[in-house]
Amino acid sequence: MVDYSRWSKIEVSDDEDDTHPNIDTGSLFRWRHQARVERMEEFQARKDQLLRDKESVKEKLNQATLRYDQSPSDSADKPRLKALLDECKANYDEVIRKEADLLHEEKKQAWNIDTICREGFDSSIISSTKDQKEKEVDDYDGLTEFVEKYTKEIKTFGMLSDNAESRDYLLNNLYLVSAHTASYLCLWCIDLAVEEKWALFDLVTRQTTSMQFLMELANKISSPRNKLVDNFYSNMNKNLPEYNKYFNEELAAFQERAKGRADERLKEEIARMEAEEREKRLGPGGLDPVEVFEQLPKELQECFESRDLDLLKETLTQMPIEDANRYMQMCIDSGLWMADKNASDSAADDDDAPNEAIEEEK
Repeated sequence: MVDYSRWSKIEVSDDEDDTHPNIDTGSLFRWRHQARVERMEEFQARKDQLLRDKESVKEKLNQATLRYDQSPSDSADKPRLKALLDECKANYDEVIRKEADLLHEEKKQAWNIDTICREGFDSSIISSTKDQKEKEVDDYDGLTEFVEKYTKEIKTFGMLSDNAESRDYLLNNLYLVSAHTASYLCLWCIDLAVEEKWALFDLVTRQTTSMQFLMELANKISSPRNKLVDNFYSNMNKNLPEYNKYFNEELAAFQERAKGRADERLKEEIARMEAEEREKRLGPGGLDPVEVFEQLPKELQECFESRDLDLLKETLTQMPIEDANRYMQMCIDSGLWMADKNASDSAADDDDAPNEAIEEEK
């Protein structure tokens, strides 16, 4: 069956005839297209910069790893090299996290005429003895296509709890031994932390750390993917104290970073929702009624809470004229007070009085 869901987020064509007859349609179409092209170029520039940052951080990580591995275990410089290695790993994890966030942002973008008609590959695929799926992955430019194609398989790996099962699954799906898999798993871990699904979080973070270890092995050793998988899980199954200690330290550090990023995302979401709510509350003068109410003197707050118009008039008459005018103007601009210049006689009945009535009372 054809999956039509991917066509549900397509940006309207630039030449869609939906403009007012008094608007210069040609100019509007050109402006729309130019604005969209600029957005695409800005997003591509961010992707390119992230790729450069990733290569730079990866190179520093490789150098730090090499220096640490070559240093004698009793060297006085060992603690400093370990600290440097940990810092490089943290920087690399941060780049991977940004890459995953960028993928998430890219997936939410609408298609348009400039993106819907493009080549899926920029090179030919030639049959060979190499595993076909593995070769397909090599030809992909980035994360988007990979994740769209293999989300189900990545999540299946992420939920495995047994080393033997994980090893067999990867050997049967070698195309998953990829930095793209690690990036998607990293983003998924943050989502799980946001949702507070801690049992699944513990499982997936372990698999994510395993994939990161495999990527680190790939950086050190020029070897086929099946050999890398065998090498890694062979060491895991040997229960070597140093190896297990190192793995568990990396796992704990990654979990802390994922939880930290989840907290940041929650705070960002709360701030966004609060900003949206504030925007909806703004009165005709652009002021927030909640903020204005908190700035009013307690006696004025009691007037608004009780909706007692007579008490409000009496309270205002007891204030200096400048303060009374300032507070009432704030109330009008925030929507706390609905000034109706044409209904002063019926204001008391409606709980809505004109500003002039207050001035006359004063």
